[in-house]
Parts: sequence; C-alpha cells; structure tokens
Amino acid sequence: MNLDKHRSKWVTTLSRSRLRTLNLGLAPNHEKLILAECKDLEKLHLPERCINLRPLLLTNSKLRTLDIGMTLNLEKLVLDKVSKSITISGMYLTRPGMVHLGYMALCIG
Repeated sequence: MNLDKHRSKWVTTLSRSRLRTLNLGLAPNHEKLILAECKDLEKLHLPERCINLRPLLLTNSKLRTLDIGMTLNLEKLVLDKVSKSITISGMYLTRPGMVHLGYMALCIG
C-alpha cells in the first residue's frame, strides 16, 4: 500500500455526532464528506478551496448555515431532513441534478 497516496484521500463519515459546529478549514483534501443523523449540527464550514470534494451528504440535522467555499469539483450535494430554512454560501451550481433537497426552504447567498 502506498501511504502517501492513501493519506491524500480523505473520506470523513460522522454519524450521530453531537457537534453543533464543524469547521474543516484545516483539512482541504476531503474527497467525500458524509454527516448522517448529526441532529445537533447547525453550522458547517468547509475550507476556502476544497477542490477534491465530490459528494457532500447531510441528513437529519438542524443545519442552518452551510459555507462550502470553492468546491469547484462538487458533483453531488444531498441535503435531506435538515432544518426547514438553510443559507448556503460559496456554492457553484455547475451540473444539472447536482443538488438533492429534502423537505426544506433554501436561500443561496
């Protein structure tokens, strides 16, 4: 196994975490981020240049603020069962069908 190659690919999965705020500012190499059943999560901040991130999946949280920076290669954003109103900043909608929204109101700013 090539450790350098393995280290460069970051996949993070948090399930049932009690975090209220998650800032991944010091971890710009994420390729996949899954936050499932993090019911207390209200704010997520990604690094300014998170160019490797492909899918971002968020389910069942109180998320109100999502700052995804410059995720230019984001292929899929899934927001399911998050708070009824959410503000998303830094978003680039470059691909049709890229965003899947569950029941919620959306404000892109």
